[in-house]
Amino acid sequence: MAVRWEWKQKVGTLTYNNHTVNLYEGNAFLIGIREFKNDDGEEVYNVEWFFADKQHAKRCLGLEKGSYDMFEGLVEKITLYMDKCTNWKDIITLFSKTQKNIVMTIKPTEEEAE
Repeated sequence: MAVRWEWKQKVGTLTYNNHTVNLYEGNAFLIGIREFKNDDGEEVYNVEWFFADKQHAKRCLGLEKGSYDMFEGLVEKITLYMDKCTNWKDIITLFSKTQKNIVMTIKPTEEEAE
């Protein structure tokens, strides 16, 4: 599956292991992308992970028999923007079942998150 997203459609952020990724939906349930500047000052990105669909998210979060939580319970914070994130209710429900001390924030828009 080729993962696609629109840069202007950021749906939130997620912090784990002391680094933050921007969240997008695109043609996947949720995509975690780390955006940064390289040593030359160029803006670059890394697709850190993605959930193809809700079932895949359950497996990646250790919610199905025989699977394990790829985040190992270390997600510290998630912020989602309701106007852009169509799956925000499902995402919050899934992460709340597996992450120990997560702070969850739901904002109407990205501007309200500032």
